[in-house]
Amino acid sequence: MHKKQKIYLSTTIAIILVVAVIIAIALSYGPSKVNNSTEKNAQANNSSTVTNAPTDAAAAVNNPTATASGKVNNVTKSPANTASSTPIKVASSDKTINFIVSSTSGKAGQTVKVSVDISKDSTMSAAKIELSYDNKLLDLVTAVKGTALSLGICAFHDEKSEIIGKKTLEYINLDPMNKAGSIMELSFKIKAGVVPQKTLLNLSVLELTNNTYKNLPYEITPGAISVVS
Repeated sequence: MHKKQKIYLSTTIAIILVVAVIIAIALSYGPSKVNNSTEKNAQANNSSTVTNAPTDAAAAVNNPTATASGKVNNVTKSPANTASSTPIKVASSDKTINFIVSSTSGKAGQTVKVSVDISKDSTMSAAKIELSYDNKLLDLVTAVKGTALSLGICAFHDEKSEIIGKKTLEYINLDPMNKAGSIMELSFKIKAGVVPQKTLLNLSVLELTNNTYKNLPYEITPGAISVVS
């Protein structure tokens, strides 16, 4: 019995020592590995944040559309949305477009015709053009698109005050205009009782672009209706 007890005691002590060694190893290795893993994850997250920031900034610079709600410099522009009450003449290397308002004469009570003509190879694809006249002397009878506008979409608008009458033409076409001719044909009735005089027909270009929405240069020659006796 005494010998067996010694063997049993020795085995128990050996098992206790092995367990103690395992616990010591676990305590020394486990927290270090956890901390290292946490630090590595933190470094990875920080690295991801730092790396993505310049990429996003570069994307914003290279693609300003992404930061401007799909618009750059209001250029998405449809041409009709850029009309202004003040005509703007833009310096350009493109050929200057000539608008000529014809002149005529007539007696009080008569109806006379005038036209607004455009020069050849204008490359015009969108336009908003306004003809103004003296509403005290003239009554606008008709206004139709001219022969040069056989293609494209046209719309006319009227505006009158006690003194000035205005007829506005809006035009758009995907294909640039190349031929010369009339773009507006109008007839006016000279009011009864108007004494002999000359009244101007003034043209204003509110918008004029080609099919890439580039502003085009232009010159205007106003017209007149001479009231004769």
